Amino acid sequence: MRIDKYTKLLLTVICFCLVYLCVKDFLAVPKVHADATVRVVLVDGNDRPITGGGGTMGLPLQVQVSR
Repeated sequence: MRIDKYTKLLLTVICFCLVYLCVKDFLAVPKVHADATVRVVLVDGNDRPITGGGGTMGLPLQVQVSR
């Protein structure tokens, strides 16, 4: 028995839809939200804090976060 092109195309579309429905939840990147203020310390390659004053005891860097 031969399967005509329409039936083959329809079964292929159904197959792709089923695969998409099974895989879409694993491909989505979840959104991450912080619950509280987080203190971040920037360090150089030697694990020394990076500051705005040029030395390790200088002024803190001013950082702005845009949403």
